[in-house]
Amino acid sequence: MSRFFSRLVCLISLFMFGNIKAQTSSAKPKALLNHVAIYVVDLQKTTAFYDEMFGFDTIPEPFHDGKHTWYAIA
Repeated sequence: MSRFFSRLVCLISLFMFGNIKAQTSSAKPKALLNHVAIYVVDLQKTTAFYDEMFGFDTIPEPFHDGKHTWYAIA
């Protein structure tokens, strides 16, 4: 399980670095990561983990069904 989270942290870090670099450059980026969906067993525990570990800002989820947590990560 820790291997999964370490890979996820690397992926998110690469996305955040790439996005910062793209914002400072005048050239249009060749590739852009729009979103990532992660299926989990326990949404409340996973949401608490991301809130505590990364401190991402949540954004309103458009489905209003209580089955999703959306974060602004860029």
